Amino acid sequence: MKKISGGVSEFVQSYRAEREHQARLLFTPPKDIRQFSLVYRRFLHQILGFFAIEDVLLHSTQRDGKEILVDRNWLNRLLQTAVSRVLMLLRAQLAYSDDCKELLDSKELTGKI
Repeated sequence: MKKISGGVSEFVQSYRAEREHQARLLFTPPKDIRQFSLVYRRFLHQILGFFAIEDVLLHSTQRDGKEILVDRNWLNRLLQTAVSRVLMLLRAQLAYSDDCKELLDSKELTGKI
């Protein structure tokens, strides 16, 4: 039984390390922010897709009420990183954009999500 338990622990660590690596890649704001509303939409979809998968795993891999593969603390840390990256992208856009329509489009898109 201990061997199986150790295998689960190794798998969880490996899974989380791999997903953290994928998150770093996905949460990297694009460098080219021309056509910002399109870039922003794609960036948000990447992030939302990542968390949709993790949310399903959070709720489907519980055993006896205990979170196994994904836990809330781990997920919250990744979420904080994602939010900071979204804010970084928005600040960059606000600093360099002089197109009022583009700014309004970004605001409306953020409000829809």
